[in-house]
Amino acid sequence: MTLLELMVALMLGVLVLQTVLTVYLSVRRHARWQQALSVNVMNAKKVSAILRAEIQQAGYIGCMKLASAVPAAGNAFWSMSAANQLTGSAETLTVRHATLPQSTVLRRLDSFTMEANLSSRFVADDAVILADCQHAAIFQVQSVVRLSQQQKVTARQPLPFWYGAGAEISRLAVNTFWVGATTRVDETGAIIHALYLRDWRGHQEELVDGIERIQFRYVVQQGLQLREVLAHQVTDWSEVKGVAARLVVRQSSLHQDWYLYVSVRH
Repeated sequence: MTLLELMVALMLGVLVLQTVLTVYLSVRRHARWQQALSVNVMNAKKVSAILRAEIQQAGYIGCMKLASAVPAAGNAFWSMSAANQLTGSAETLTVRHATLPQSTVLRRLDSFTMEANLSSRFVADDAVILADCQHAAIFQVQSVVRLSQQQKVTARQPLPFWYGAGAEISRLAVNTFWVGATTRVDETGAIIHALYLRDWRGHQEELVDGIERIQFRYVVQQGLQLREVLAHQVTDWSEVKGVAARLVVRQSSLHQDWYLYVSVRH
């Protein structure tokens, strides 16, 4: 083999190696992009499911329709009405509702105490909603005595109505959702953000990471048309027909927008 032939062979070898390396890197980048895309879609679907379930439960208090304000004994923050069942800002959303499962009142003992089944197990300091399809009240639990097939629930204040057998008792949820920074960084060194929940006690919980931003707009009726407006443009929260949310999901360097609309049940 002459020197020229050797040089040609080396050049061809380099070209082949360069082509193989280029294809490998391209396949690797595509695989990482596909993985990031899959994670983004999965996280966006998780957030959508969480927000949809919460928004559709706004104002739920069991068999009774939330037509007027539900009085709260001892803490005005817990009160629920059509005007505060769902409120928010451009970056936060707060929803009030009774949670599932519910317990059924078996027997009323006095103005403070009732016996209920164990479908939902309550503890002292829980904020709960009691409703019988005609009246509803919110109160804080003073104590719970759990028996083999039932529980004795005592309120901190006397209840305004006599809720007898068949009334429903549920935990009260006052949940606020927003996006904030976590204490973690990704492989690029960027801070990871996540969707958070804060309950009425102030406890915070990270729900879904990889959510860079969230923006809420609220659908109201103006004349004969439904329009999306900003929070400060809402004059009556009881008239909000739906919530539109724009998510920015991020995995590595891949950013994507995700849009969600949920109707509010009235």
